[in-house]
Amino acid sequence: MVTIRREQLDAFAVSALSSFEARMIDHLESIFPDWSAARGPSNLRAFVRHGISRARAHGFEVELDVARYLHVMQELGERFDESPDHPWAAELLARTIPSQEKMDCLRDACEYQLEARRIGHGR
Repeated sequence: MVTIRREQLDAFAVSALSSFEARMIDHLESIFPDWSAARGPSNLRAFVRHGISRARAHGFEVELDVARYLHVMQELGERFDESPDHPWAAELLARTIPSQEKMDCLRDACEYQLEARRIGHGR
């Protein structure tokens, strides 16, 4: 029988997180190249780490949901969930609904906000 110690499990978790961070950095650089380049490598990594932390604090654990959370952060700002400009965000994120449903609502609300901004109604 093979026994895996807690330290080994922790090492696996750190490796998986590091891999996810790297994939998200690559993803953001490919989807938002100008924005990513303007941030620079260290600030982009800090953005991703902050986003992962914020997403987890709101109950998002699935990689796809965390990636979508990063997209919302990129569009609305790193602290959109605390911003008085987006009071709907804190309310939505506090809801006790399944995380995938919560993320769908968050993305829909983000798209609505962006469209309203494009046509000159709202922020």
